[in-house]
Amino acid sequence: VYTFQANKVLDEGHQGIKTLVDSYNNNQKLWIYPPPTRVGYLWMLAFLMKIEGYTGAETGAHLSCFFNILSLLIIIVMGLRFFNKWIALYALTFISVSPLALALGRRAWQDAVIGGLGFLMVYFCCEITRSPRKLIWDILLVLTGSCIILIKESGAVIYAMCIAWILW
Repeated sequence: VYTFQANKVLDEGHQGIKTLVDSYNNNQKLWIYPPPTRVGYLWMLAFLMKIEGYTGAETGAHLSCFFNILSLLIIIVMGLRFFNKWIALYALTFISVSPLALALGRRAWQDAVIGGLGFLMVYFCCEITRSPRKLIWDILLVLTGSCIILIKESGAVIYAMCIAWILW
């Protein structure tokens, strides 16, 4: 479904999203599928399709794999920066053999992207907590949070938890 939607966006641009939303709203049989309102993911996937020159479902799996690897790198950086090498190693070990993370990294789903951006937001929150006067971390948090909401509606929960952490 995401591959089809991203191909429509790749072919038609903004008009493709309008066409997808109109057909989704007018056909109740399509309501069992993910809505085409997850434009952040669709644009990301369409961009990668354009770069790779391939429009199959494997492109979505490549995107998921990239964000799984990004998650591992963020965990290493967070573990070393805010804890110690042993905590970083344990966290990396647990996430690298997680059945859920391994399954998401092979599929063309947006959940791996949400996970990677979620880890990135947690990292930004840690940096904001450590040095609240540096405005760059606030800006990066807002940009990443805005992007995560455009990818999946439940990204608002991650965003709200990060904001609550900072305000508290």
